[in-house]
Amino acid sequence: MRAAIVIEPDGRIHDLERAAEKPTLEELHKAVGGYIEVVRIGVRDTLMVVNEEGRLIGLKLNRLASLLYGFERHGEPIVGPAVLIDAKLLD
Repeated sequence: MRAAIVIEPDGRIHDLERAAEKPTLEELHKAVGGYIEVVRIGVRDTLMVVNEEGRLIGLKLNRLASLLYGFERHGEPIVGPAVLIDAKLLD
């Protein structure tokens, strides 16, 4: 896996700017469109960064990110853009 990729609600996938480097908090805010929340997914050493208020502000369902997150197990789908990131870049 690349160090950091963005999954858009429409299914597009692209690298986060400076994907091989540790992103700044501001870059993560920009990528998800607001305050961030970090969630664990089932892939070893990979985290997902999402918009903390996404459901409250009505962001669109992100089907691919929801499947990776395991929304059926967690009860809540992922909405808005999601960043898959190597956990080492967030320590």
